[in-house]
Amino acid sequence: MYINNRLPEIMRNESQRPFRYYPKGTTVVNLQPKPVSEPVTFRPTLQQEQVLTAMIETRKFTNRSEAVSWLFDQGIAANKSNIDKIVQAYAEIQRLRDQVQQIDPLIH
Repeated sequence: MYINNRLPEIMRNESQRPFRYYPKGTTVVNLQPKPVSEPVTFRPTLQQEQVLTAMIETRKFTNRSEAVSWLFDQGIAANKSNIDKIVQAYAEIQRLRDQVQQIDPLIH
């Protein structure tokens, strides 16, 4: 017996778009959407374009943005130690800029 074109034990998770359907009683982690920042534009190479197309056509992802975001996260995870050093250096640069600004507010 179907209710609203689906089995009654399948529940719709309304916190995600597009809606995801899970068996009733299933615990799903990370249901909250990730915070989104400013859009970023890039021109993929032919090889990158082929990879993105394959990821979408095989339905691993529903759009290019999701695929690029996932690839980006994987790149950060794979280079975590280098990324951590870069973030620390950036924080130090920001701290020094703030320190200079406090000494002389006219310096940009």
